Amino acid sequence: MRKKVLLIISCLMLLAVAVFTVPKALAYFTDFETSQGSGSVSLTWRTELKEEVKDNNKYITVLNTADKETGTPCLVRVQVFGEDLEEYITVAESDGYANWVRGINADGTFDGWWYYQGILSPGESTGGADAGDELLVMVNQEQAPADFNIIVVHESSRVTYENNTSVRVPDGWNPPDGWALAAGGDR
Repeated sequence: MRKKVLLIISCLMLLAVAVFTVPKALAYFTDFETSQGSGSVSLTWRTELKEEVKDNNKYITVLNTADKETGTPCLVRVQVFGEDLEEYITVAESDGYANWVRGINADGTFDGWWYYQGILSPGESTGGADAGDELLVMVNQEQAPADFNIIVVHESSRVTYENNTSVRVPDGWNPPDGWALAAGGDR
């Protein structure tokens, strides 16, 4: 009998502690206060690839579609591939397309990516078919098969800085030397 009374008293004490402490703990986790002068911060970016065919050539543009006030600037790169493409296409590297450069592996070979030499702020794009700053994929119609696909893939990365002065190259990206400064590294 004595054990039963002791067990009941222990349970009641445990219940009392729970009743008086749990609501205060829940209030701590559920309470909030909004102060004046607050603003939202967004560290997001979204990019959209646009491909336009004009005169049997493909014009590639990338747009940073993040919100202009809260979005984040980004870096972009594009890869063009398909079956036996090197036989009948050329990706322009002329002066009119100076903002696109080939990626270079450590051994000096082309890494397959074209890097845009600029920081895309929210709402900005790499150009358009009439702007002259897009990546141009030229098709040699005499060598091209009757039916072919040119596949374009793009990647983007949020702009980050090393030592608060130069653009940090994202891991796995192989732009040529000097690319980070051309992308707006000095600020």
